[in-house]
Amino acid sequence: MRKIVVVGSLNMDMVFRIPAVPKRGETVMGNGFFMNAGGKGANQAVACARQGAIVRMVGSVGSDVFGDELVAELKQSGVSVDHLRRIPGTPTGTALILITGNDNRIVVAAGANGETSCGQIDLALADANPDDVYLTQMEIPYETMKYGLAAAKAKGMYTILNPAPARHLDGDVLNHVDLIIPNETEAEHITGIPIGNPRFAKECITRLIGEGVREVIITLGPDGCAYGNRTAVRFVPAYPVKVVDTTAAGDTFVGSIAVAIASGASVQDALPLANAAAALTISRLGAQCSIPDTPEIEAFLHRMEEIGR
Repeated sequence: MRKIVVVGSLNMDMVFRIPAVPKRGETVMGNGFFMNAGGKGANQAVACARQGAIVRMVGSVGSDVFGDELVAELKQSGVSVDHLRRIPGTPTGTALILITGNDNRIVVAAGANGETSCGQIDLALADANPDDVYLTQMEIPYETMKYGLAAAKAKGMYTILNPAPARHLDGDVLNHVDLIIPNETEAEHITGIPIGNPRFAKECITRLIGEGVREVIITLGPDGCAYGNRTAVRFVPAYPVKVVDTTAAGDTFVGSIAVAIASGASVQDALPLANAAAALTISRLGAQCSIPDTPEIEAFLHRMEEIGR
């Protein structure tokens, strides 16, 4: 299997279960609280490693207890942490996650994630091979994200961008992206096409392909996902499960796609497995602690096959 280089964030998630999102000036009593290792980059790296991939994580943490815990979690999951950097005097990234019913609201404080540098990427890619996979998101500085995609393409790597949190992407970014994986809200923000448009997914895919991306997946929550390239668009339904917590579902989906590509599979062939991995994640509470491994995903797909017969 080709290796996967993940460049992104590491956050300590602080998760509150609440009956309703508080209004201005209102205090709401929570139903529960816990902390869990997270961050979009780290979540995706863990998702890749739990499916047997060779994973190298590039990012930054503070010299604090949260940083220690996040690095330990990555090591335990089998992710290489040789290219993680400690930033003295800067706190590790944190995320406040409010869960109400089947919905979550997330606020991120970047902390040390904002110090991840182009130099770290150069070191991590020094021995990269053509066709290795490069995966990144947008909880690190924009210029670092942009530089990394260009550097990976110069090495001949397959590049994946999960554009979260969403912001405007210039052509120099999209021209270096083989596969972009936004959710509906992110796709709307990037393209300007409103979610209410009956042809929303198809029009977003067409626009992104026209701007230089080779392949597009738009995740559609309970409706599954839409995939498109220059010749076709297809929809793949989600698996029905009881929703406990949607945190890290998108990251698990993205990681699953990266593993399939590193294994030599096509993006289209990987969609049902990625949907299954995401379904398992949302049936559990938490971020990295909810991400399944290969035996769990295979068992889930077997159960779904039996139910469908």
